[in-house]
Amino acid sequence: MPESNIVKSPFFRLLLPLLAGIILQYHLDIKYLSIILFALGIGVMLFSFFLPPGKEYNYRWLFGAGSSLLLIAAGTFSTQLRQRDAGFDFRKGEQSYIGVVLDTPKEKPKSIAIEVLLSSSRSTSKKIVCYIHPNTTSRGLQPGDEIRLYGEIEPFKNTGNPDEFDYAAYMYNKGFSGYVYLPANRWEPTLKTKHTVQTYASKCKAEVLDFYRSLNLNDTQFSIISALTLGYKDEMPDDIKESFRTTGTAHVLATSGLHVGIIFSMIMFLFGFLHRKSGYYKLKFVFIILFLWMYAFLAGLSPSIVRACIMLTIYCFAEIFNRKGFSFNTIFAAAFLMLIFNPFSLFDIGFQLSFMAVISICYLQPKLSKLWEIENKYGRYVWQLFTLSMAAQIGTFALCLYYFGYFPTYFFVTNLFVPILAGAIIYLTIAIFFASMLPFVMNLLIIPLKFIILILTTLIQFFENLPLAKLDNPAIPLASVFLFIILIFSAAIFLRKKKASALIVSLSSIALLILIPLFLRLKSKENELWVLNRKEMPEIRWNYARIESQYSPDSINCQKLISFEGKRILSVSSMTPWIDKHSEEKFHVDYLHLCGNENFTLSSLSEIISFRSVILDATLSPKTSRKLAKECARLNINFYDVREHGAFCIASK
Repeated sequence: MPESNIVKSPFFRLLLPLLAGIILQYHLDIKYLSIILFALGIGVMLFSFFLPPGKEYNYRWLFGAGSSLLLIAAGTFSTQLRQRDAGFDFRKGEQSYIGVVLDTPKEKPKSIAIEVLLSSSRSTSKKIVCYIHPNTTSRGLQPGDEIRLYGEIEPFKNTGNPDEFDYAAYMYNKGFSGYVYLPANRWEPTLKTKHTVQTYASKCKAEVLDFYRSLNLNDTQFSIISALTLGYKDEMPDDIKESFRTTGTAHVLATSGLHVGIIFSMIMFLFGFLHRKSGYYKLKFVFIILFLWMYAFLAGLSPSIVRACIMLTIYCFAEIFNRKGFSFNTIFAAAFLMLIFNPFSLFDIGFQLSFMAVISICYLQPKLSKLWEIENKYGRYVWQLFTLSMAAQIGTFALCLYYFGYFPTYFFVTNLFVPILAGAIIYLTIAIFFASMLPFVMNLLIIPLKFIILILTTLIQFFENLPLAKLDNPAIPLASVFLFIILIFSAAIFLRKKKASALIVSLSSIALLILIPLFLRLKSKENELWVLNRKEMPEIRWNYARIESQYSPDSINCQKLISFEGKRILSVSSMTPWIDKHSEEKFHVDYLHLCGNENFTLSSLSEIISFRSVILDATLSPKTSRKLAKECARLNINFYDVREHGAFCIASK
């Protein structure tokens, strides 16, 4: 496919202004911006129709500029609607709400997490996460069940730790407004049900999961077929998840283009008797569309499956109307439709990875496959699989480094066999599903299914344990992501067309990729001390003269004095060493860090220690933190609550 087809694709030109509108509104949140842009766009387009005779050609760009302004307005308006849905009027104190359960409850270590759509008049269409005390009633909730809850809904917060995952933005982009913790006596089912398309889809997925549980599979086997066919990973053991991540094959666990493509290939094979010359040829693609969306419905209409189904639906319509099939325009059309409906998808990691992988496969895979012409059909198939995996990994390489901070070393090997084994598992699972009416046949099919899962897990764990299986912490800035993408496409153009301009762009990208990290490293603050927001164990981390140090008390009676940038920080984890201590001269520190113990008394400590500020660690219980905060206010002492405000930082100026 020629490189120029990307920029000449009609939907690519429509997509760019839409993206501009989404990004503009998302980051600036300007009121009435969509109305202003819409009026300007209409005005420019109307003006282009009333140009003096002979001037039409010179000002032909006016109509396109007006259309672009309308698309920017569409992007801002759609984003405004999503921002309104995700926003919430957080009120102090408990409030009463009515909500509908959207998905199957998820078991957490100390609670049951359920997604709820609030339906009270003041909170229409607000999605929240409820963490409910685990019991028989909460575990029995089903999608569509209505509940009444009494609680104080809070916004999602980050811990504030350096280089942490932005969980608050992640939940906001998913459309969730907040969360609430509910003891057993603060909620109750209303015994009513209110079903939507999403709740029906979630119920179907829950029934399929119950069918899988009836197959007498162990935890690993159940979790793998659930992830491969439905994208359900909540019950997957952590060690199995880590094995897939380390080997660069985690994408097979997230139902996406790979899985929908396998289903698509199977349906194409089943309807293979309807040849192109057949009068019913177009009917084949109608059935394919129906079966694809049936599968999407059974999988709970997850965003990744919906993306792939939209792409293949566009392809099927192209075949029905005798148009060109899968192309860059198909990819951009799918992105355009999804972003018009939900502009927050643009900031979803799965959306970015899947579209970047598909674009890279379409652009690079044909070029890579031509590097080695293989006559043997089996060898050619392996080579095609290898180049497809290589193209996808090249396209998503920079995004993976940016978001996850690691890179799997043996991806080019593992992606030769893992997709094949995953496909076999999906085919066998579907066969078992349809053979459920014939128990003997179903039990026969379960035997090879278990064997293939054993082969899959054994192989990925083997590669996981090889030396240098994963390069950790090679995180890169956002600017480097764009530079790397530019480098990929400019290098491909140069290798194919030998254009000097493409070579200049490639070399410039390489130079900037080297210089940007060096510039950021020189610009960044050299010396920093962090009191991290950790609820499990106190942790202080500091970097001085490019030497990293860390302190975590390993017992309840630990004390530690840290000197940093002329400041003295005393970490105290117990009152015991300070009881009955007396001194004529107080011990002076700048910061008193209290952690772990529940019986701190600032009045007693202030008789022995002179301190300017108090740092309340996240390991203190909320009750203790509130008590100490009140004592600080009474004694007129500055304090910082790590649990409430995030990690505490002291940085060199």
